[in-house]
Amino acid sequence: ITGPLILGGILKKAGHQVEVYEELNGSVPYKKLMDADVLCLYTMTCSAPRAYELADLFHKNSHARVLIGGMHASALPEEAARHADQVIVGEGESVILDVVEGRLTDKIIRAPCPKDLDALPFPDYSILKTPCKSANVMSTRGCPFCCSFCTTSRMFHPYRQRSIDSVIEELRYYKRL
Repeated sequence: ITGPLILGGILKKAGHQVEVYEELNGSVPYKKLMDADVLCLYTMTCSAPRAYELADLFHKNSHARVLIGGMHASALPEEAARHADQVIVGEGESVILDVVEGRLTDKIIRAPCPKDLDALPFPDYSILKTPCKSANVMSTRGCPFCCSFCTTSRMFHPYRQRSIDSVIEELRYYKRL
Protein backbone atom coordinates (compact mmCIF):
# COMPACT_ATOMS: atom_id res chain seq x y z
CA ILE A 1 0.00 0.00 0.00
CA THR A 2 3.06 2.24 0.14
CA GLY A 3 2.80 3.25 -3.55
CA PRO A 4 -0.83 4.41 -3.41
CA LEU A 5 -0.09 6.42 -0.26
CA ILE A 6 2.85 8.17 -1.93
CA LEU A 7 0.86 8.88 -5.11
CA GLY A 8 -2.20 9.95 -3.13
CA GLY A 9 -0.03 12.26 -1.06
CA ILE A 10 1.28 13.90 -4.23
CA LEU A 11 -2.31 14.48 -5.40
CA LYS A 12 -3.42 15.76 -1.98
CA LYS A 13 -0.52 18.22 -1.85
CA ALA A 14 -1.67 19.53 -5.25
CA GLY A 15 -5.13 20.24 -3.81
CA HIS A 16 -7.07 17.11 -4.77
CA GLN A 17 -9.39 15.37 -2.33
CA VAL A 18 -7.89 11.89 -1.94
CA GLU A 19 -8.94 8.78 -0.06
CA VAL A 20 -7.13 5.44 -0.10
CA TYR A 21 -8.74 2.12 0.79
CA GLU A 22 -7.22 -1.32 1.24
CA GLU A 23 -10.01 -3.80 0.62
CA LEU A 24 -8.26 -6.56 2.59
CA ASN A 25 -8.15 -4.42 5.76
CA GLY A 26 -11.69 -3.09 6.00
CA SER A 27 -14.90 -2.24 4.26
CA VAL A 28 -14.85 0.11 1.30
CA PRO A 29 -17.80 2.48 0.70
CA TYR A 30 -18.21 1.63 -2.99
CA LYS A 31 -21.55 3.41 -3.26
CA LYS A 32 -19.94 6.66 -2.02
CA LEU A 33 -16.99 6.20 -4.36
CA MET A 34 -19.31 6.11 -7.38
CA ASP A 35 -19.29 9.94 -7.11
CA ALA A 36 -15.50 10.11 -7.56
CA ASP A 37 -14.04 11.84 -10.59
CA VAL A 38 -11.04 9.52 -10.78
CA LEU A 39 -10.60 6.02 -9.40
CA CYS A 40 -7.05 4.66 -9.19
CA LEU A 41 -6.54 0.93 -8.76
CA TYR A 42 -3.26 -0.75 -7.80
CA THR A 43 -2.70 -4.27 -9.14
CA MET A 44 -0.53 -7.13 -8.16
CA THR A 45 -1.07 -10.34 -10.12
CA CYS A 46 -3.09 -11.89 -7.30
CA SER A 47 -5.41 -8.86 -7.16
CA ALA A 48 -5.69 -8.08 -10.88
CA PRO A 49 -9.00 -9.95 -11.43
CA ARG A 50 -10.57 -8.00 -8.55
CA ALA A 51 -9.14 -4.70 -9.84
CA TYR A 52 -10.59 -5.41 -13.29
CA GLU A 53 -13.95 -6.30 -11.74
CA LEU A 54 -13.97 -2.99 -9.85
CA ALA A 55 -12.87 -1.03 -12.92
CA ASP A 56 -15.70 -2.53 -14.96
CA LEU A 57 -18.18 -1.84 -12.14
CA PHE A 58 -17.15 1.83 -11.99
CA HIS A 59 -17.32 2.21 -15.76
CA LYS A 60 -20.84 0.79 -15.71
CA ASN A 61 -22.20 2.70 -12.69
CA SER A 62 -20.31 5.99 -12.48
CA HIS A 63 -18.68 8.74 -14.49
CA ALA A 64 -15.26 8.18 -12.90
CA ARG A 65 -12.14 7.88 -15.02
CA VAL A 66 -10.41 4.65 -14.06
CA LEU A 67 -6.62 4.50 -13.83
CA ILE A 68 -4.79 1.23 -13.21
CA GLY A 69 -1.17 0.82 -12.17
CA GLY A 70 1.04 -1.47 -10.15
CA MET A 71 3.10 -4.56 -10.75
CA HIS A 72 0.60 -6.54 -12.81
CA ALA A 73 -0.49 -3.59 -14.93
CA SER A 74 3.16 -2.77 -15.59
CA ALA A 75 3.84 -6.32 -16.72
CA LEU A 76 0.68 -6.60 -18.86
CA PRO A 77 -0.45 -3.05 -19.73
CA GLU A 78 -2.53 -4.07 -22.76
CA GLU A 79 -4.55 -6.44 -20.56
CA ALA A 80 -5.11 -3.71 -17.95
CA ALA A 81 -6.04 -1.23 -20.69
CA ARG A 82 -9.09 -3.37 -21.56
CA HIS A 83 -10.55 -2.32 -18.19
CA ALA A 84 -9.06 1.15 -17.61
CA ASP A 85 -9.21 4.55 -19.20
CA GLN A 86 -5.45 4.81 -18.67
CA VAL A 87 -2.69 2.51 -17.44
CA ILE A 88 0.45 3.73 -15.71
CA VAL A 89 3.42 1.46 -16.33
CA GLY A 90 6.28 1.66 -13.85
CA GLU A 91 6.68 3.99 -10.91
CA GLY A 92 4.04 6.70 -11.15
CA GLU A 93 5.39 9.50 -8.96
CA SER A 94 6.56 11.65 -11.89
CA VAL A 95 3.33 11.30 -13.91
CA ILE A 96 0.39 10.86 -11.52
CA LEU A 97 -0.47 14.54 -11.28
CA ASP A 98 -0.32 15.05 -15.06
CA VAL A 99 -2.48 11.97 -15.65
CA VAL A 100 -5.14 12.91 -13.09
CA GLU A 101 -5.23 16.54 -14.26
CA GLY A 102 -5.51 15.50 -17.92
CA ARG A 103 -2.16 16.69 -19.28
CA LEU A 104 -1.10 13.14 -20.18
CA THR A 105 -3.82 11.45 -22.19
CA ASP A 106 -2.22 8.37 -23.75
CA LYS A 107 -3.98 5.10 -22.99
CA ILE A 108 -0.73 3.56 -21.71
CA ILE A 109 1.72 5.87 -19.97
CA ARG A 110 5.25 4.67 -19.33
CA ALA A 111 6.54 6.48 -16.27
CA PRO A 112 10.27 7.05 -15.85
CA CYS A 113 11.64 5.75 -12.57
CA PRO A 114 12.69 8.31 -9.98
CA LYS A 115 16.47 8.36 -9.69
CA ASP A 116 16.66 10.00 -6.24
CA LEU A 117 14.46 8.10 -3.78
CA ASP A 118 15.27 10.64 -1.04
CA ALA A 119 13.38 13.26 -3.08
CA LEU A 120 10.11 11.29 -2.94
CA PRO A 121 7.52 12.21 -0.33
CA PHE A 122 6.82 9.83 2.53
CA PRO A 123 3.61 7.79 2.27
CA ASP A 124 0.67 9.89 3.51
CA TYR A 125 -1.17 7.70 6.00
CA SER A 126 -3.70 10.49 6.69
CA ILE A 127 -5.52 9.57 3.46
CA LEU A 128 -5.81 5.86 4.35
CA LYS A 129 -9.42 5.22 5.36
CA THR A 130 -9.18 1.54 6.27
CA PRO A 131 -7.47 0.26 9.44
CA CYS A 132 -3.69 0.08 9.53
CA LYS A 133 -1.55 -1.24 12.38
CA SER A 134 1.89 -0.67 10.91
CA ALA A 135 3.73 1.43 8.36
CA ASN A 136 5.93 0.13 5.57
CA VAL A 137 9.33 1.71 5.15
CA MET A 138 10.91 1.44 1.73
CA SER A 139 14.69 1.71 1.87
CA THR A 140 15.38 0.51 -1.68
CA ARG A 141 13.63 -0.09 -4.95
CA GLY A 142 14.63 -2.91 -7.17
CA CYS A 143 17.22 -5.56 -6.58
CA PRO A 144 20.89 -5.77 -7.52
CA PHE A 145 20.25 -9.19 -9.07
CA CYS A 146 18.20 -9.97 -12.17
CA CYS A 147 16.70 -13.38 -11.49
CA SER A 148 14.69 -14.59 -14.48
CA PHE A 149 11.73 -15.65 -12.33
CA CYS A 150 11.37 -12.38 -10.38
CA THR A 151 9.41 -9.27 -11.32
CA THR A 152 11.12 -6.93 -8.86
CA SER A 153 14.17 -6.27 -11.02
CA ARG A 154 11.90 -5.63 -14.02
CA MET A 155 9.39 -3.36 -12.29
CA PHE A 156 11.91 -1.43 -10.22
CA HIS A 157 14.94 -0.99 -12.44
CA PRO A 158 17.63 0.07 -11.87
CA TYR A 159 18.36 -0.80 -8.25
CA ARG A 160 18.29 2.35 -6.11
CA GLN A 161 18.79 3.05 -2.41
CA ARG A 162 17.61 5.76 -0.05
CA SER A 163 20.12 7.39 2.23
CA ILE A 164 20.28 6.25 5.83
CA ASP A 165 19.36 9.78 6.96
CA SER A 166 16.20 9.74 4.85
CA VAL A 167 15.10 6.34 6.21
CA ILE A 168 15.72 7.47 9.79
CA GLU A 169 13.76 10.68 9.13
CA GLU A 170 10.81 8.61 7.90
CA LEU A 171 10.97 6.36 10.97
CA ARG A 172 10.92 9.44 13.21
CA TYR A 173 7.94 10.76 11.24
CA TYR A 174 6.02 7.53 11.92
CA LYS A 175 6.93 7.63 15.59
CA ARG A 176 5.42 11.14 15.81
CA LEU A 177 2.24 9.83 14.18
